[in-house]
Amino acid sequence: MNEIIKPFFAPQLYIKSGIKNTAFYTKAFNAIELRRWSNDDGSIHVAELSINGTLSHLHEDTAGTNKFSPRKM
Repeated sequence: MNEIIKPFFAPQLYIKSGIKNTAFYTKAFNAIELRRWSNDDGSIHVAELSINGTLSHLHEDTAGTNKFSPRKM
């Protein structure tokens, strides 16, 4: 069986701490939240979104993550 393997890329967005919903992304980009991992306080640790059929990840930017976020650039 010859299986075609497609490349996979999921953009990741790191946002300021404390976001508790994805309403902005669902309204602005017609995103669909596929799954979510929450912190104990209810804030989003990781939300997996589908935007126009593509996958993207929304992460909470916390101290020590050492990732790029809009406010660090």
